[in-house]
Amino acid sequence: FFPKQKDWVGLYGDYSRLKSLLSQKYGEPAKVEEVFLKYARDDTGKILRLRSNDCRYCSTFSVDNGEILLSIICDNEDYACKIKLVYTDKINSTSFDNAAMNDL
Repeated sequence: FFPKQKDWVGLYGDYSRLKSLLSQKYGEPAKVEEVFLKYARDDTGKILRLRSNDCRYCSTFSVDNGEILLSIICDNEDYACKIKLVYTDKINSTSFDNAAMNDL
């Protein structure tokens, strides 16, 4: 997680900068979802939409060893908005899936 942001400008700036850096290193994202499910008139409205789960901002990069997910999220407990960057490697994902299958 990256530091909490109070406004959309800060969040979107961090997200855009990281997305650009990841794109330079890994190529264009395999999947991008950057939408507001309900209309947001201004930056304050965008934060409100994010806090009410009416905003989806994420980019998924496919890399040789797994995936990288970059997203803007809001913690429902304290409404802290931040950037989340998750690396998932294929080997551990496959091992987890196999263990789960055995437990079912």
